[in-house]
Amino acid sequence: MAQYSSQPSRTAWTLWSFALVGALLGLVWAGWTISGQARATFAWKRALDAIAREDFEAAQFELDFARSIWKDSSEVYLESARVARHLGQFDRAHQLLDECRHLQGEEYTIQVERALVMAQEGKLSQVEGFLEKMANPKGPFRVEILKTLTPLYFGMFDMTKANMISKLWTEAEPGSAEAFQWRGLILDRIGSKEDTDSAFSKSLELDPNRVDVLIYLASRKLRSHETQPAMTLIERAERLSPDHIDLPLLRARALSEMGKEEEARAFLASHVSKDPHPAIFRELGRLELKAGKIADALEHLKRAVDAFPMDQSIRFSLAQAQEQLGKKEDAAASRARLKAIEADLDKMKVITQQVVTKPNDPAPRAEAAKIMAQNGVGIEACRWAMSALRLDPENVEARKVLQENQASLAEVNQYRSVLEYLR
Repeated sequence: MAQYSSQPSRTAWTLWSFALVGALLGLVWAGWTISGQARATFAWKRALDAIAREDFEAAQFELDFARSIWKDSSEVYLESARVARHLGQFDRAHQLLDECRHLQGEEYTIQVERALVMAQEGKLSQVEGFLEKMANPKGPFRVEILKTLTPLYFGMFDMTKANMISKLWTEAEPGSAEAFQWRGLILDRIGSKEDTDSAFSKSLELDPNRVDVLIYLASRKLRSHETQPAMTLIERAERLSPDHIDLPLLRARALSEMGKEEEARAFLASHVSKDPHPAIFRELGRLELKAGKIADALEHLKRAVDAFPMDQSIRFSLAQAQEQLGKKEDAAASRARLKAIEADLDKMKVITQQVVTKPNDPAPRAEAAKIMAQNGVGIEACRWAMSALRLDPENVEARKVLQENQASLAEVNQYRSVLEYLR
């Protein structure tokens, strides 16, 4: 009689082991999948929070992860495209919108977002009519369109449209500090002092920590020689954002206005090594020249003139420094260049008047674009060219200027101080 064994056969044991391993792997996979879904959910929430505070780089990081899990979500692709647009990544935005359409995203929303991308990459003339139509008061896209068009019109020197669109934006989004900040900036450029102060004050009322508005107001106070109120605003801004790009320059200007030029010079000299922005070189060079530090002044003014090639004050100070150091030929060349710039700026005054009196004529805008391009001011050349192309999409001269200078629109090292708007 065969002996009975309670031990499972080798084959049964092997099968049981495989089943156990398979079950464990299934549990691990299920856990990983559930974990991935949870992590994507948290990433999506963090992305939306980052977008709300306009931290688009953080939002992009979170959305990249969310897309890796939610590969079939048209909503995530659409939001990713919007973030790419805000970061100036226009090719990436177009690609993400193509993916969104492939995933059956809402067609009108995709069309509007693509039109906004095209507007920001210099093709406003091609989509302006569509965007104006989609910005109707009852439409879901109104605020985003007004928010995008306001700085575009401002950048293209179309103050009539900028004024109108910014007003509509504040009406559509009365709780937006950003809307009133842009409203104040545009009104300041138009020359409406009382309304400008009102708009900036409203912006600060809505967001007391809006540093750029404090800087605008401090700059305005300095222009009217209200030095102590300006310094109070500067100190308030420094407490909120000590590393803000404009504050060293603004503090130095305030100190100079108070008659403390040596203190201003020493402050900028200690600051410029860690924060080498061209506008600081301009101010520091001027102060060094006045203090008799001619060699240092020349070095800093040379760096400043590369960033601000049409700045008359830099050219004048540069010629003075070169002459005092015995560089007669260089000084003569700087003065000749200054004379040519003055002639071009006189032309720009005439052109600006023509733009005001003939707002629908692209010719003066195209001429302004050419003048800016010839003087090496690429970003302003592009803005004037875009302004002309909005009126005449086939304008050959404007197209040529835009093509030759378009890289200027995306220069990450370009110094675009908020003070440059109010200087």
